[in-house]
Amino acid sequence: MSASSTNPTSPTPTSRTLSATCHCSAITLTFPIPTKPLVECHCSICRRYSVLWAQFPSSDVQITGETEFYVWGDKDLQFHRCKACGCVTHWMPREGLREEHGVVSVNCRMLEMVELEGLEVRVSGGPKK
Repeated sequence: MSASSTNPTSPTPTSRTLSATCHCSAITLTFPIPTKPLVECHCSICRRYSVLWAQFPSSDVQITGETEFYVWGDKDLQFHRCKACGCVTHWMPREGLREEHGVVSVNCRMLEMVELEGLEVRVSGGPKK
């Protein structure tokens, strides 16, 4: 499935925001500097994606470029990736749940290494044994 992900009402980059891109720079994410630890989720899908999530109100995140997404399980979340290079960029609730939840989680691994330095990381979840 594909989606054009733009949010024209979101903030433009400032000194209080970060901008991240996929490997080929077709997707740009602009979001506030995280104030909570990034989440290194170890659920069955996030562990495979090797992502570092930061969650924000959807109104605080600007996403430009065309993505495609993957859904699984109860199909409530869409995991978006760049159509060209395949980098997982963010997840958001599916249509019909976005208004209710109003959040987007961005993959902070799309940031440059220097921007990741100093951000706290919390490990969460994992398969049950």
